[in-house]
Amino acid sequence: MDPKICPYLGLIDDPNNHKDFPYEGNHCYRAKKPTAVVLRYQRGYCLADEHTTCAGYINGWVNGFPDSLKTHPPVFKRFLLNKWVWAALAVALLASIYFIFPQQINAMGANLQRAVSSRFTRPTTAVLFTNTPSKTPVPPTRTASPAPSATATSTPVFTETPAPTATPTITKTVSLADGEFPYMVEVITTALNIRDEPIYMANGENIVERLVQGDIVEVFDEQKGWLLTERGWIFKAYTKEVSD
Repeated sequence: MDPKICPYLGLIDDPNNHKDFPYEGNHCYRAKKPTAVVLRYQRGYCLADEHTTCAGYINGWVNGFPDSLKTHPPVFKRFLLNKWVWAALAVALLASIYFIFPQQINAMGANLQRAVSSRFTRPTTAVLFTNTPSKTPVPPTRTASPAPSATATSTPVFTETPAPTATPTITKTVSLADGEFPYMVEVITTALNIRDEPIYMANGENIVERLVQGDIVEVFDEQKGWLLTERGWIFKAYTKEVSD
Protein backbone atom coordinates (compact mmCIF):
# COMPACT_ATOMS: atom_id res chain seq x y z
CA MET A 1 0.00 0.00 0.00
CA ASP A 2 1.25 3.47 -0.80
CA PRO A 3 2.77 4.92 2.43
CA LYS A 4 1.18 8.31 1.87
CA ILE A 5 -2.31 6.81 2.18
CA CYS A 6 -3.75 6.08 5.64
CA PRO A 7 -3.48 2.33 6.40
CA TYR A 8 -6.87 2.44 8.20
CA LEU A 9 -8.73 3.44 5.04
CA GLY A 10 -10.65 0.63 3.28
CA LEU A 11 -13.80 -0.25 1.41
CA ILE A 12 -16.86 -1.22 3.43
CA ASP A 13 -16.79 -4.78 2.07
CA ASP A 14 -12.97 -5.05 1.80
CA PRO A 15 -10.93 -3.38 4.56
CA ASN A 16 -7.63 -4.18 2.84
CA ASN A 17 -8.42 -2.17 -0.28
CA HIS A 18 -9.53 1.38 -1.03
CA LYS A 19 -10.04 3.76 -3.87
CA ASP A 20 -7.09 6.03 -4.71
CA PHE A 21 -9.47 8.96 -5.03
CA PRO A 22 -12.14 10.42 -2.77
CA TYR A 23 -14.96 7.88 -2.79
CA GLU A 24 -18.04 7.58 -0.62
CA GLY A 25 -17.37 3.84 -0.23
CA ASN A 26 -14.04 4.48 1.59
CA HIS A 27 -14.43 3.88 5.34
CA CYS A 28 -12.25 4.61 8.37
CA TYR A 29 -11.47 1.34 10.18
CA ARG A 30 -9.82 3.17 13.06
CA ALA A 31 -13.33 3.72 14.44
CA LYS A 32 -14.99 0.89 16.39
CA LYS A 33 -17.58 0.61 13.65
CA PRO A 34 -16.16 1.36 10.17
CA THR A 35 -17.54 4.76 9.20
CA ALA A 36 -17.68 6.49 5.83
CA VAL A 37 -15.44 9.57 5.65
CA VAL A 38 -16.47 12.81 3.96
CA LEU A 39 -14.76 13.40 0.61
CA ARG A 40 -13.01 16.61 1.64
CA TYR A 41 -11.30 14.88 4.59
CA GLN A 42 -10.28 11.95 2.38
CA ARG A 43 -8.78 14.42 -0.08
CA GLY A 44 -6.93 16.48 2.56
CA TYR A 45 -5.84 13.74 5.00
CA CYS A 46 -6.71 10.09 4.32
CA LEU A 47 -5.24 10.09 0.78
CA ALA A 48 -2.35 12.46 1.52
CA ASP A 49 0.77 12.62 3.63
CA GLU A 50 -1.22 14.59 6.25
CA HIS A 51 -2.87 11.37 7.42
CA THR A 52 -0.03 11.06 9.98
CA THR A 53 -1.39 14.18 11.71
CA CYS A 54 -4.94 12.77 11.94
CA ALA A 55 -6.11 12.37 15.54
CA GLY A 56 -7.59 9.00 14.68
CA TYR A 57 -4.33 7.77 13.17
CA ILE A 58 -2.28 8.92 16.18
CA ASN A 59 -4.44 7.95 19.17
CA GLY A 60 -7.56 6.45 17.68
CA TRP A 61 -10.93 8.12 17.97
CA VAL A 62 -11.11 8.31 21.79
CA ASN A 63 -14.43 10.18 21.83
CA GLY A 64 -15.82 8.35 18.85
CA PHE A 65 -15.71 9.23 15.19
CA PRO A 66 -16.58 12.94 14.80
CA ASP A 67 -19.94 13.68 13.25
CA SER A 68 -18.36 16.40 11.14
CA LEU A 69 -16.26 13.78 9.34
CA LYS A 70 -19.07 11.29 8.69
CA THR A 71 -20.55 10.94 5.23
CA HIS A 72 -24.31 11.13 5.39
CA PRO A 73 -26.20 9.23 2.68
CA PRO A 74 -28.08 11.27 0.08
CA VAL A 75 -31.64 12.30 0.80
CA PHE A 76 -33.12 9.69 -1.55
CA LYS A 77 -31.15 6.91 0.18
CA ARG A 78 -32.34 8.02 3.60
CA PHE A 79 -35.84 8.09 2.17
CA LEU A 80 -35.58 4.52 0.87
CA LEU A 81 -34.05 3.20 4.10
CA ASN A 82 -36.98 4.51 6.18
CA LYS A 83 -39.31 1.59 7.00
CA TRP A 84 -42.28 3.92 7.61
CA VAL A 85 -41.98 5.22 4.08
CA TRP A 86 -42.26 1.68 2.72
CA ALA A 87 -45.24 0.98 5.00
CA ALA A 88 -47.03 4.09 3.75
CA LEU A 89 -46.32 3.13 0.13
CA ALA A 90 -47.71 -0.38 0.73
CA VAL A 91 -50.93 1.02 2.25
CA ALA A 92 -51.33 3.47 -0.64
CA LEU A 93 -50.79 0.67 -3.17
CA LEU A 94 -53.40 -1.59 -1.55
CA ALA A 95 -55.89 1.27 -1.38
CA SER A 96 -55.32 2.07 -5.06
CA ILE A 97 -55.87 -1.56 -6.07
CA TYR A 98 -59.14 -1.66 -4.10
CA PHE A 99 -60.46 1.54 -5.71
CA ILE A 100 -59.55 0.25 -9.19
CA PHE A 101 -60.99 -3.27 -8.78
CA PRO A 102 -63.65 -3.04 -6.02
CA GLN A 103 -66.11 -5.44 -7.64
CA GLN A 104 -63.56 -8.21 -8.23
CA ILE A 105 -62.10 -7.88 -4.71
CA ASN A 106 -65.55 -7.95 -3.08
CA ALA A 107 -66.51 -10.99 -5.15
CA MET A 108 -63.32 -12.82 -4.18
CA GLY A 109 -63.93 -11.97 -0.52
CA ALA A 110 -67.49 -13.28 -0.67
CA ASN A 111 -66.40 -16.48 -2.40
CA LEU A 112 -63.63 -16.98 0.16
CA GLN A 113 -66.09 -16.49 3.00
CA ARG A 114 -68.48 -19.05 1.51
CA ALA A 115 -65.63 -21.50 0.97
CA VAL A 116 -64.48 -21.15 4.60
CA SER A 117 -68.00 -21.43 6.01
CA SER A 118 -68.71 -24.52 3.90
CA ARG A 119 -65.70 -26.21 5.50
CA PHE A 120 -67.28 -25.97 8.95
CA THR A 121 -70.94 -26.53 8.10
CA ARG A 122 -72.24 -29.78 6.66
CA PRO A 123 -75.58 -30.08 4.85
CA THR A 124 -78.33 -31.92 6.73
CA THR A 125 -80.22 -34.60 4.86
CA ALA A 126 -83.76 -35.42 5.92
CA VAL A 127 -85.09 -38.83 4.91
CA LEU A 128 -88.84 -39.26 4.96
CA PHE A 129 -90.43 -42.70 4.64
CA THR A 130 -94.08 -42.74 3.56
CA ASN A 131 -96.09 -45.92 3.45
CA THR A 132 -98.55 -45.47 0.61
CA PRO A 133 -100.76 -48.54 -0.04
CA SER A 134 -101.83 -48.78 -3.64
CA LYS A 135 -105.19 -50.35 -2.80
CA THR A 136 -107.20 -51.09 0.33
CA PRO A 137 -107.47 -54.87 0.92
CA VAL A 138 -111.04 -56.08 0.62
CA PRO A 139 -112.07 -59.53 1.99
CA PRO A 140 -113.53 -61.94 -0.55
CA THR A 141 -117.29 -61.73 -0.98
CA ARG A 142 -119.77 -64.51 -1.55
CA THR A 143 -122.52 -64.01 -4.07
CA ALA A 144 -125.55 -66.37 -4.04
CA SER A 145 -126.81 -67.19 -7.48
CA PRO A 146 -129.87 -69.53 -7.77
CA ALA A 147 -129.49 -72.46 -10.14
CA PRO A 148 -132.67 -73.52 -11.95
CA SER A 149 -133.81 -77.12 -11.52
CA ALA A 150 -136.65 -79.26 -12.82
CA THR A 151 -138.17 -79.52 -9.38
CA ALA A 152 -139.79 -76.86 -7.39
CA THR A 153 -136.92 -76.87 -4.89
CA SER A 154 -133.92 -74.73 -5.94
CA THR A 155 -130.44 -75.15 -4.46
CA PRO A 156 -128.40 -71.95 -4.26
CA VAL A 157 -124.84 -72.09 -5.60
CA PHE A 158 -122.18 -69.85 -3.98
CA THR A 159 -119.31 -68.50 -6.12
CA GLU A 160 -116.27 -67.11 -4.20
CA THR A 161 -114.42 -64.28 -6.02
CA PRO A 162 -111.16 -63.28 -4.30
CA ALA A 163 -110.45 -59.57 -4.25
CA PRO A 164 -107.01 -58.38 -5.42
CA THR A 165 -104.41 -58.18 -2.68
CA ALA A 166 -102.85 -54.74 -2.19
CA THR A 167 -99.10 -54.57 -1.81
CA PRO A 168 -97.93 -51.54 0.24
CA THR A 169 -95.06 -49.60 -1.33
CA ILE A 170 -92.49 -47.40 0.47
CA THR A 171 -91.69 -44.05 -1.07
CA LYS A 172 -88.35 -42.52 0.00
CA THR A 173 -88.20 -38.75 -0.23
CA VAL A 174 -84.80 -37.06 0.24
CA SER A 175 -84.64 -33.32 0.74
CA LEU A 176 -81.39 -31.31 0.97
CA ALA A 177 -80.79 -28.30 3.14
CA ASP A 178 -81.20 -24.83 1.60
CA GLY A 179 -78.16 -23.34 -0.17
CA GLU A 180 -76.98 -26.58 -1.80
CA PHE A 181 -76.71 -27.57 -5.45
CA PRO A 182 -77.80 -26.72 -7.98
CA TYR A 183 -77.69 -22.87 -7.94
CA MET A 184 -77.06 -20.10 -10.48
CA VAL A 185 -73.98 -17.86 -10.77
CA GLU A 186 -73.19 -14.83 -12.95
CA VAL A 187 -69.82 -14.15 -14.61
CA ILE A 188 -68.28 -10.88 -13.26
CA THR A 189 -65.11 -10.75 -15.35
CA THR A 190 -64.62 -9.81 -19.01
CA ALA A 191 -63.90 -13.38 -20.15
CA LEU A 192 -63.96 -16.66 -18.20
CA ASN A 193 -62.56 -19.93 -19.59
CA ILE A 194 -64.47 -23.22 -19.30
CA ARG A 195 -62.14 -26.19 -18.74
CA ASP A 196 -62.76 -29.92 -18.99
CA GLU A 197 -61.15 -30.51 -15.58
CA PRO A 198 -60.78 -28.37 -12.41
CA ILE A 199 -57.09 -27.65 -13.05
CA TYR A 200 -55.43 -24.45 -14.28
CA MET A 201 -53.06 -25.09 -17.20
CA ALA A 202 -51.05 -22.10 -18.44
CA ASN A 203 -50.89 -23.42 -22.01
CA GLY A 204 -54.72 -23.63 -22.12
CA GLU A 205 -54.86 -27.25 -23.30
CA ASN A 206 -57.94 -28.01 -21.18
CA ILE A 207 -59.98 -24.97 -22.30
CA VAL A 208 -63.14 -26.09 -24.11
CA GLU A 209 -65.22 -22.89 -24.24
CA ARG A 210 -65.39 -19.34 -22.92
CA LEU A 211 -67.99 -17.25 -21.08
CA VAL A 212 -68.31 -13.45 -21.08
CA GLN A 213 -69.32 -10.97 -18.42
CA GLY A 214 -73.02 -11.19 -17.54
CA ASP A 215 -73.48 -14.84 -18.56
CA ILE A 216 -75.52 -16.89 -16.06
CA VAL A 217 -74.89 -20.61 -15.69
CA GLU A 218 -76.14 -23.39 -13.39
CA VAL A 219 -73.70 -24.96 -10.90
CA PHE A 220 -73.93 -28.67 -9.99
CA ASP A 221 -70.76 -29.25 -7.93
CA GLU A 222 -67.78 -27.45 -6.36
CA GLN A 223 -64.20 -28.61 -5.82
CA LYS A 224 -61.44 -26.45 -4.30
CA GLY A 225 -62.58 -23.16 -5.79
CA TRP A 226 -63.87 -24.64 -9.10
CA LEU A 227 -67.53 -24.87 -10.13
CA LEU A 228 -69.01 -27.61 -12.34
CA THR A 229 -71.44 -26.44 -15.04
CA GLU A 230 -73.14 -28.26 -17.92
CA ARG A 231 -70.23 -27.36 -20.24
CA GLY A 232 -67.29 -27.85 -17.86
CA TRP A 233 -65.44 -26.29 -14.90
CA ILE A 234 -65.08 -22.53 -14.21
CA PHE A 235 -63.10 -20.63 -11.56
CA LYS A 236 -65.38 -19.56 -8.70
CA ALA A 237 -63.51 -16.31 -7.83
CA TYR A 238 -64.77 -14.66 -11.03
CA THR A 239 -68.46 -15.39 -10.39
CA LYS A 240 -71.16 -14.33 -7.97
CA GLU A 241 -74.21 -16.30 -6.86
CA VAL A 242 -77.56 -15.05 -8.12
CA SER A 243 -81.11 -16.04 -7.28
CA ASP A 244 -83.24 -18.05 -9.65
